[in-house]
Amino acid sequence: MLWPICIVVLVWSIWWQMRRWDFMPSMAPWYAAWAIPVLALVGIVVWWPSWFDVQKAFGLLIMPAGLLWLALIAVRWVMRDDVRWAVRVLGMVIGLYTVAGNIVVGGVLMRLLEVPYAQQDPLAFAPVEAVLVLGGGSTDNPFGRPQFAASGDRIYRAWTMHQAGLAPVLVASGRAYDDDLATQTRALWWSMGVADDAIMMLPQPRNTSEEIAAFAALCREQGWSQVGIVTSAWHLPRAMSLARRQGLEAVPIPADFRGGLPTLTLPSIVPTGEAFDATHRAVWELVGRMVGR
Repeated sequence: MLWPICIVVLVWSIWWQMRRWDFMPSMAPWYAAWAIPVLALVGIVVWWPSWFDVQKAFGLLIMPAGLLWLALIAVRWVMRDDVRWAVRVLGMVIGLYTVAGNIVVGGVLMRLLEVPYAQQDPLAFAPVEAVLVLGGGSTDNPFGRPQFAASGDRIYRAWTMHQAGLAPVLVASGRAYDDDLATQTRALWWSMGVADDAIMMLPQPRNTSEEIAAFAALCREQGWSQVGIVTSAWHLPRAMSLARRQGLEAVPIPADFRGGLPTLTLPSIVPTGEAFDATHRAVWELVGRMVGR
């Protein structure tokens, strides 16, 4: 999709020429000055997106993330250039906002985290004695009943292994403020037919580091030597790094893949909440791994 590049070139070239105001003195400079924007305009016409893309892009622009993006651009457009430091700072803010909210950037960052596990068959693992499911796959609904969260595939993936006879013991863990994630996970497994004696709980850990440390202690206590760790694929590199620090040899079992390589379209240029979420998760994982948490 080359038309987004053409739009950027068109806007930039017109803005630059209007600021310089030196394209009128003679005919030759006029043609030279406007050759680039004219070619960009032709490119836009040739590669113009479908009406569906235009409608979707408009819809995204009136969402909060899109509206704020337009507001920042509008403020930058009307700012006086003599306040150079403010112009530069705002330009950097717009650039960072555009990148962080871009669905292509978010998808690529998530994909980089997930690539090591992309080809793994979820049921092609050798049997293990137990699997730990890191918290985050469950939540309570407004009526206090447990339900799957956005990362609920973690809970489902462990259940499929249990059903296939690959993981006789499932270990639920995690706590998020007042939410007992381990208890929520156990309740969901009960509803899926898992026997109570096949479930163990680690309800005290509050983050990934504490969950891995508690599971390592449980493995030593139970004498387990063949275990697995189930979590979202984008979260798995950090979890396995923490496991190695604990001296825990575990099989990485990925779930909840979210990365990808979205096609560059008109809607993909507009910052979205979904893209901010993907970028946030990816950066959070990278920073967490650097600080060992």
